[in-house]
Amino acid sequence: SSSAGLIQSLVSRHCRPCERFSCRARLLVCTDMAAVRSTVVGNSHLEAVGVVQFEFWNGATFQMYSEEDQHVLQEALEAYPRPSEVSLAGGMYVIKGFDGVEHGKAVQMNTSTNFERIVRLKPPYKLGAHLPAHLPDGAFHFVFEDEQGEWQPYSQRLQYELSQSARCSPPPAQVFFVARGHSYWLVGLDRLSNGGGELAQKNLKTSKTRRVAMWSGEAPAAAAHRAAYSRSGAASSSSLASASSLASSVPAPITAPRLLGSGPRAASSETSQKKKSSAPQASLVVPFVPGGPAAALAAYWWKNKGSETRE
Repeated sequence: SSSAGLIQSLVSRHCRPCERFSCRARLLVCTDMAAVRSTVVGNSHLEAVGVVQFEFWNGATFQMYSEEDQHVLQEALEAYPRPSEVSLAGGMYVIKGFDGVEHGKAVQMNTSTNFERIVRLKPPYKLGAHLPAHLPDGAFHFVFEDEQGEWQPYSQRLQYELSQSARCSPPPAQVFFVARGHSYWLVGLDRLSNGGGELAQKNLKTSKTRRVAMWSGEAPAAAAHRAAYSRSGAASSSSLASASSLASSVPAPITAPRLLGSGPRAASSETSQKKKSSAPQASLVVPFVPGGPAAALAAYWWKNKGSETRE
């Protein structure tokens, strides 16, 4: 009866009078499906949610779920109301706190060992018409307060990860990250959507907290790297330009092309070749003379040596 009443109200609200009978007939056929996944409400909710990607922490980095698990989790995200727990792999795993997955509240539990892993939506994501966090204009970076009360910037890797999370809609209430072998939560991004609140870093093991701030501009390491890259590019361009101008101002000597590996040994061989070319060269052409090899050798000697005797 509750399903029939829901169908009647939906048809009266969304269908034109000329279409209400056919719409009511189609929806009544889908009454069993509506109990699992609302046909109309689910579809309208799907347009508001959008398609996202789910990840779990594998101990070193966030890993994407399989395509089959993504489909199951996406359907659970579209359900209205959203379930607080979702089973995967035939009940081998259970996602607990699924109704707060966009705020970093979901964990995957192994039903055999009770071991838990953190589950998140891959940032940046956008769910519905939620307001994003109030962020500085242009570039920004995150800093934390150390033991001496000095503000220190996070690493470049963490700057990218935290900035991606800050651009989510809605901004998560807590963001998991690892720095120098320690696990932390970054809390307070959700309070920045209304322009207020403070950020903090919380150690998962000791529960110790530190203040975190978001500053405008690039992180010092990124700015220094960009400046060094610009200087190196300018220096290489100027050196290439000076070398090319110097090469164009000096006339190139007219020399024969040198072979690969040319050096002192090749130069000495060239000198010996010149000496050999200046000396008279004996003809190696042996004329055909009747009488056999002996007569041919005699004719060769007479042609090359006998001419010197005559002179």
